[in-house]
This record gives sequence, C-alpha cells and structure tokens, in this order.
Amino acid sequence: MQIKNIKLNFMVQLLVVIVFAIPLNLGKHFIIPSSYVNGLLVDYLIPTLYVQDILVFCFSLVFIFEATKSKNRANYKSSFSKINKSWLIPLATIFIFSFGLSSIGSVNITASLVAFLRFSLYTFFCFSAVIVLLESDKSENLPLSTGGNLEDIELGAQTFYSNYPVFLKVAFFSLFLFLVLGTVQLVLQRSVFNNYLVLGEQPYTSATFGISVETFFGNKYVPPYSTFRHPNVFAGYVGLLVFFLFTNLKDLRNLVSRKLLVLCFTMCVIVLVSASSFNAFLAILIGFLLYYGFSSSANNKNRQAGVTLAIFILSIVISFSFLINTVPDFTSVYSPSVVVRAALASKSKHIIIDNSLFGTGLATSPQLLESYYFERERRFPQPVHNIFLLLGSETGLIGLVLFLSFFLYTLRFFYINKNYGSLCFVLLYFLLGLFDHFIFTSHQILLLFWTFLSLSLYRSEKSLARHQE
Repeated sequence: MQIKNIKLNFMVQLLVVIVFAIPLNLGKHFIIPSSYVNGLLVDYLIPTLYVQDILVFCFSLVFIFEATKSKNRANYKSSFSKINKSWLIPLATIFIFSFGLSSIGSVNITASLVAFLRFSLYTFFCFSAVIVLLESDKSENLPLSTGGNLEDIELGAQTFYSNYPVFLKVAFFSLFLFLVLGTVQLVLQRSVFNNYLVLGEQPYTSATFGISVETFFGNKYVPPYSTFRHPNVFAGYVGLLVFFLFTNLKDLRNLVSRKLLVLCFTMCVIVLVSASSFNAFLAILIGFLLYYGFSSSANNKNRQAGVTLAIFILSIVISFSFLINTVPDFTSVYSPSVVVRAALASKSKHIIIDNSLFGTGLATSPQLLESYYFERERRFPQPVHNIFLLLGSETGLIGLVLFLSFFLYTLRFFYINKNYGSLCFVLLYFLLGLFDHFIFTSHQILLLFWTFLSLSLYRSEKSLARHQE
C-alpha cells in the first residue's frame, strides 16, 4: 500500500507541475521542408516537442504502468467506471479515432501526425488524471495533504476530502506570474528576458518585423505577449483561467489573500484591454452572464433574465460569425483583420466541399489554403479563425460531428450534475473558437482545456458521491 501511495503521490505532484507549467512556450522546433509554404516558414507546420508534452507523456506512462498491474486493476477499473458512465470516454475515443483517419490521408503527414499525437495525448491525460485524483482520495495518505492526514475541505455547498484546492492555488499563482510578465512587457514595450530559454518568451521590441501593434487614442503600442504566440492567445488564456477561478472564488478566497486577488484581477483587465481582444471580452461577458443565470445564488427572476440576455448575445455572436464567414460583402466596411478572417473562411468552405468526409488532415489548412487562392489574390498562411470551419476542413464532417457530440455530452454531464461553473467554462472555450483558431492550434490553450476539464470532472464526481451519501 505504501508503494502505491508513493506512486500516486508522484502522479498527483506531477499533475500540480503540469497545471503550473501550462503557459510555458519552451520546446524543440524541428524545421523541415514541409514547414514551408511557397518559401515562407509557417510556425503552425513546424513539428515541435514542448516541455508540457514531456510532462504529460511521463504522467500518462506512469499511469499506464500502474493501471495495468493486476493488483491495481480493480481499484482503477472502479474509478474508470465512474466517469465512463457519462459516455464521455467512448465519445472521446471515437472522435480521436476519426482524427487519426483524417491524418492518414493528410497532405502534410508530418504536421498531421504531430497534431494528432498531441491531441490524443492530452485527451488521454484528461481522463487518466481524473482516475488518479479519485484513486488518491482512497489512499490512506492523501498526496497533497499536510501531515499525511485527510483534510476536510469545503467546496461550495459540498464538503469532502479533496486535493482540489491545491490545484486552484497553483493555477492562481501560475496565472499571476505570467500576468506580471505580460504587464512588465507592456510597460517596457519589449520582451523582459530577451531569451527564449527563459519560460519560452519570444524576444521582441517595438521595431521587430511582424510584431502586433495596437492603437489607443491615436498612440501606437505593442500589446503584451507573455509567453504566447500572439496577444489574442494570451488574452484567451487569461479569460479562460480567470473565469474558471472565478467560479471557484469561494474556495480561492480561503487560499489567497484579498490583496493578491485584487492585484491579479487588475492585471487581467489591463491585459484584456491592451490586447484589444473584442472576441475575448464578448466571450467572457457571455460566460459570466450564463454563469449568473445558472447560479443557485440567483433568484428565479434574475436567473431567467441572465440566461435570456446571455442567449440573446450568444445568438448575435453566432449570427455575426456566420455573416463574416459566408457573406464576403459584409466585411467590406470592417477592419482588415475581419477581411482576412472572411477570406480564410471562404477558402475553407471550398476545402470542406472537396474533402467532406475525413478532411485534409490535422494542421494542414495553412498549407492547403494556398492552392485555393487565385493567382493575384493576397495569401494568408494561417488557419481559418473558426473552429467549426477548421475542424470541418481538417477532419471532415465526420470528425466535426463526433467532436460536437463530445462537446454537447460534456455540457449535458455538467448540467445534470449541477456543476454550472464547469458547464460555462466549456461553453466559453468554444465561444472563443467562433472567432479564432488558437483553442486548437495553441498547445497551451489545448492543454489548459483538457487539464481543467479533468479537474471539473473530478469535482463533479466527488460532489455526486458526497450527495449520494
């Protein structure tokens, strides 16, 4: 039993490290001929091994070794059955399989294989992490408790033995650290360390070619990147994690001082405003309205008003997304950014029509879009800024339908378990995907989703078990 506790302790501690390391951009890039499109190096096509990939792989490897041991099978099978009854694992397995089929016939097999392996690894990690956390609660010595004893933790309306608050605290301080980095970048108007080996921060100044530039009351400035590829990705990370932490604010206030919470919130606002990410603002607003509407603390009138308003705004967002992705003339009065998004969407629709079943393979849209441009038409070597068009073109309609089924079943699971914070977190993730591709193409955002989905599933299972007692 003691050996089992040591290995469980190692996996839970490794999970803590993964939660903290999500924003890192450190990785080994393998630049190969297929990474170029018409002589231009496209970062989406560069096979890269990130630090997070190694950490998640180590976690998954230890889990497999432990779960397959004959003496552990019964316990692990019991924990597995708790989350398997929701149909999430079978659905995840099926859509991952369909992604694999689309990658076999890919126009860029290397890029597709790397993307497929990472997506599969993170998905497996999500469900194995839930099982490990459930197993750790059965242990005589809870891995993250003090003094080796089980701690009685208050989580919302439920009280149970849990490591959950530790992950909240680690996630908060990880967010705080990278917010400080981004805020200092904004003040200096350049990178802080000027060294990629430090956290994966890309070196830049205001004069760097291709750097993002925004305008505030006529003054140009460089928005903060932190350790992300683009300010919009950083804003998306901040929005998602802040929302998740906000839905756990009751517990977080017992773990972090009020001054730190206020300082963190202030930096979040600064980052979101300076990034000029209207999409992130709108998605977060809808997420909070939905959460307020579903919240048990709101009376029936307020709940109905909140949900109604959120659905109304959501319908406008979806309609606007549909217009810029289907009606070219609609974009003529909007910014060049919107025009670029519409152009990418228009070409992606042609790819879906030509490759309707299994698509062209994961991570291939920047390369394949090139063949759909006219001779004198301006090229944009990047993925389409809409996850539905992105999935439809790269994995086909089969992959798109299967993934949407998983998404809807996930929402259903959290709704049935009355875990409205997690429900709105998942919905917020996909709302961001209406106007950008980074929720799939950024390894940081992808890992953030699967990691916090696992924590949400774990909490839901613990709450349900406690309620049944």
